[in-house]
Amino acid sequence: MPILRQRISQTTLNWLLTILACVALLPALLFPLTAQAELRAFRLKIKDSVGGAERQVISRFDHVQYPMYRFVKQTEVVTIDQTWMCYQRSDYSTSLCPAPPQSPDANTAGGPGLQDRRPALSSPAKP
Repeated sequence: MPILRQRISQTTLNWLLTILACVALLPALLFPLTAQAELRAFRLKIKDSVGGAERQVISRFDHVQYPMYRFVKQTEVVTIDQTWMCYQRSDYSTSLCPAPPQSPDANTAGGPGLQDRRPALSSPAKP
């Protein structure tokens, strides 16, 4: 008789834990969080090698992806002119964030150019 009682109580406990787990996960299924991800934006320069015509496009695609999804003539060459990050929510129903102001190019204007904000890696100490 004690074996049957242990079996029933263990089965009941398993069912209660299963129901408790489902109740705990229910809010996650009913109220999903919105995705919070940044997005890289590109200003592409598209130049026609035959006619010499040039146009600029702001897109979510880079210079490799853009010709795959948008119409580009075979004589046109796509290059990246500028790239930046959009940190706010940018789904396909909203427009991309505006480009930040560019600093002067270090080679032509003598300015500092684009600054690398990553921390410098410290080299290991030499014995």
